Amino acid sequence: MIRYLEGEMGKEEKDLFEQEIISVQSLSKLKCLMEEIDETVSDSRMFDLVNKLKETQELYNAVIGATYVVAKERRTYVNWKHIAAAGITLLLVISTVVINFSRSSNDRIFASYYVQYKGNLEDRSSGHVNPMIYGVQQYDKGNYSEAIAQFSKIIKTDGSNTAAHFFSGISSIELRSYERAIANLSYVIDKNDIAYSNHARWYLALCYLETNQTNLAAVLLDVLANNDNEYKTKALDLLKKIH
Repeated sequence: MIRYLEGEMGKEEKDLFEQEIISVQSLSKLKCLMEEIDETVSDSRMFDLVNKLKETQELYNAVIGATYVVAKERRTYVNWKHIAAAGITLLLVISTVVINFSRSSNDRIFASYYVQYKGNLEDRSSGHVNPMIYGVQQYDKGNYSEAIAQFSKIIKTDGSNTAAHFFSGISSIELRSYERAIANLSYVIDKNDIAYSNHARWYLALCYLETNQTNLAAVLLDVLANNDNEYKTKALDLLKKIH
């Protein structure tokens, strides 16, 4: 079925397979269903697949049974490779959908829009390493716990350091510590730090989505969507998905 749908069969093989499709009604329905699935996947409308799962499973069983009966009655050779290929494809589709829909809607949105912030701060000081630079370096290396520990030290001695709060917040996202992330990113927004406020709004909005606080996320996204900033387009797009 896969080779047929993708046009990989020669004329003689294609004609023979089409005869099988015509002679087995269930197989014809399976072909149509697989074409629908292929179109749905290509259009990224994965939600439509949920309603097809039960039909797909029942239809696959019907194909196996009907093909066996036809082969027995006609005493003809059946190319089981086609049926096996179709079965494997359906199993893969079902597995993908099950994994995809085991996550909440907001969780899927978060996964689609979240991109790690890049610190890329350079240490231009001579001698000892700047504590803030060191923390950001640890963040960029993926040492998030070490980074948070470093930023916590900075905040302990300088509670108004918005950069430390911001990086502590996005480091916490990487560790799925969303309450800590929300607290730190909210602080940055409250202080209206020009360098980090829009970044903080974007990542805080994603945190709110991930924790199912959609209304709070929408408020932040509205601000980004109605002002010129690098997140404007993504904020507009994301608002359409959550409204």
